[in-house]
Amino acid sequence: KNVKVVSFGIRNISKSEMDFYNRNKNRIKIFWSKDKKNWKLNKLKHLFQNKNVYITFDVDGLDASIMPATGTPEPGGLLWEDVIPIIKEVCNYDSSLITEFNVRFSSPVFPGEKISTEIWIDGNEISFRSWVKERNVMVINNGKCILKS
Repeated sequence: KNVKVVSFGIRNISKSEMDFYNRNKNRIKIFWSKDKKNWKLNKLKHLFQNKNVYITFDVDGLDASIMPATGTPEPGGLLWEDVIPIIKEVCNYDSSLITEFNVRFSSPVFPGEKISTEIWIDGNEISFRSWVKERNVMVINNGKCILKS
């Protein structure tokens, strides 16, 4: 099975997103938030084995209790104790795969705002920045993740 996208903690998706998912189930694996007590994280290894893995988190996926400024607050989001085991499994418990991770939050995001993110890769360095288009304001700048060479 050639999975290209794995999403965790999905709580709500639109009809068009669900239609897309249904047409692309061979490329998309969703771990629904409502089922997180039954996630079998030990089965993740086969999804990521011998593949380049890029981990991103949308603040909308986090529970509003730890990320109240999200644009779409909903109950039942991911908590830190949900996120850490995912990262450990994906990295095969080898934190040395990520040698550095930096984020600079440069402006707040207000409820209802949509965030756009650019990501570019240069060798073992992944850089990113995010902004709110409606206000033309950079909210994350100089984000960087350095992977082990």
